[in-house]
Amino acid sequence: MTFKENHKIILYLVCYFLISFLGADFSTKVESIIIWPAAGMALGILLILGLSYWPIIFFADVFSFILNGYPVNISLLIGLGNMLTAISGMYLVNRQIGADFFNTIGNVLKFILYAGILSPIVSTIFAVLSWKMGVFYPHGLWCFIFEWWFAQVAGIIILSPLILTWVQNNNIIWNYKKRLEYIALLILIAFTSYLIFNGQIGNNPVNALTYKYLLLPYYFWLIYWYSQREIATTTALVAIIGIWSTYDIGIVDRTTVDELILSSQFFLCFIMATALILSAIVNERRQMMENIARFERLNLVGEMAASFAHELRNPITVVRGYIQLLSNRPEQKEQKEVFTTIINEIDRANSIITEYLLLAKNRNLDLKRKNINKIIQVLFPLMQADAIHSNKSIDIKLGDIPEFLLDENEIRQLILNFVKNSLEAMGPSGILNISTYMHDNKVVLVFKDQGKGIPKDLIPKLGTPFFTTKKNGTGLGLAVSYSIAARHNAVINVESNAKSTTFSVSFDPI
Repeated sequence: MTFKENHKIILYLVCYFLISFLGADFSTKVESIIIWPAAGMALGILLILGLSYWPIIFFADVFSFILNGYPVNISLLIGLGNMLTAISGMYLVNRQIGADFFNTIGNVLKFILYAGILSPIVSTIFAVLSWKMGVFYPHGLWCFIFEWWFAQVAGIIILSPLILTWVQNNNIIWNYKKRLEYIALLILIAFTSYLIFNGQIGNNPVNALTYKYLLLPYYFWLIYWYSQREIATTTALVAIIGIWSTYDIGIVDRTTVDELILSSQFFLCFIMATALILSAIVNERRQMMENIARFERLNLVGEMAASFAHELRNPITVVRGYIQLLSNRPEQKEQKEVFTTIINEIDRANSIITEYLLLAKNRNLDLKRKNINKIIQVLFPLMQADAIHSNKSIDIKLGDIPEFLLDENEIRQLILNFVKNSLEAMGPSGILNISTYMHDNKVVLVFKDQGKGIPKDLIPKLGTPFFTTKKNGTGLGLAVSYSIAARHNAVINVESNAKSTTFSVSFDPI
């Protein structure tokens, strides 16, 4: 673990303790809270750092409540409940969603259901035990249960996406104009939120909350022009303003703060969930339009290939034959090396034409019901030998997947192209992981290397014919792979960071 990574972990944990302490302090003085931010941050930390950090979350919560005057037994119960909520949320998210938390509508809905709604039930059970042991709450058990559970729900739905989107989308680059625009939008939203939550609109804060939907136009702008990271950041700012507003009001007016909390909890959860879902819809549509544009480019190149590639091959074959004849003459013995170089370059040109033909739109597919796992197993010795030759290795993990209609030769070509690119991207001792599994009724084929990653701004260009980052590359290998995927109605997704790149090919089995 690097020095920089250690600092990040320490920062996460210090922030978690401070948020937990401030939340405990707030709930001590006001007796309830709009959101419990520690619940969302605990889940985010476990999803990022892993399960091994649960003791720190547990003890941070326990000490936060003890320092705020809570008895040790109640502090232990609350800490245990919060920790188990984070663990159960992490388990459900990893099992049901995986690493793409908010990329699709289905994943957003699953996150809200499993992490946001179901996992806080664990903490609520422990909260009931603490209430039985003497936690004061003036409005009865059921109101206590509902507000506690809703605060946990709001904390997870608002704060977990904030942490996860910043970690996953930390390479988003803005120009100067877009930064100014977002800052101006943030100031407008903060000002509007202040007017709403502090009762500046209407006779009192509860009446003012009827105007909270004035924030929706700002969110529509955010959804269309910005990423989920900015949506989560904005909602967190609105939540902070709402929390401090209830703090000021709740000390003097308990009845008002109860109504304010319930209304604010519902609104914040609703607006965050809706914004994430709409943002996923926009992202999916943009991705679809990018795929359509890419396929159109591939089809154009394919039509060009079909029209003149065959005509090029004939004269090239003739030239190669005559060069070979000349090289075998005794008087040309001294020029043997030159002729060998010429023949190698002609063969390279021929291989480029072969790849070019693979882009053709109207290729006839020999579709047969096959299992990708068997194709990988047949190719594995060849791929492993190539990897060992360059002091690298390949690890395969094949899941239980069904057979479906595919062209075996094309899928072999696709696999070999990705393996070749991945091996070339890695340094010595690098490991390429190839895996298959089922997700959302799709067969997913994954190639994960240990290279230096692909710059974020270049990822949309991948699969474009003749685009390459290699010194001697043709820019056709990935284009061919994308074309093969398109002919099989498959979708290729790319994730990259400084340590690895992952290509996922999702097939719809028929």
